[in-house]
Amino acid sequence: MSFVLASYIMLKIGRKRALKKNSGGRFPKFLTPLFGEIWPQQITARTSSVSSRLFDFLISNEVFLLQLYDFVLPLLVPVDENRLSLYFRDEDKTIEKHPIKILNLINAVLPKDAKNWPYGISGLFRRLENADENVATNPIYMRLQKKHENR
Repeated sequence: MSFVLASYIMLKIGRKRALKKNSGGRFPKFLTPLFGEIWPQQITARTSSVSSRLFDFLISNEVFLLQLYDFVLPLLVPVDENRLSLYFRDEDKTIEKHPIKILNLINAVLPKDAKNWPYGISGLFRRLENADENVATNPIYMRLQKKHENR
């Protein structure tokens, strides 16, 4: 079994276990050493496909986002077109609670060519701006917004 497939299976199983427990249980704490010490040494794990799954993993649960953000962010690479989903439900308040973290995550995974950015990026930008007035003056946000407007 390939490393990427094994990682994907581990993430799927872990997400299901953690989602069964409202607090996220022990699983995110188990993942901290994995992403902090082991994963960075696996160059083959830094692929578009894995980054897409890690992004989905972090935004799927606030506990995961808070505990793993600092470890996972440096491991993300831009995601190829059609592999990235920016779907956030309206009742999902993760964007409103952690707009800068979400901004940094999307900055890490958005494809280099803005023409390949996923559907819904405009709505996500609006939600980020509404969540925190400082987002609009954030250099990362300003660069992404300009790139989006010029596509």
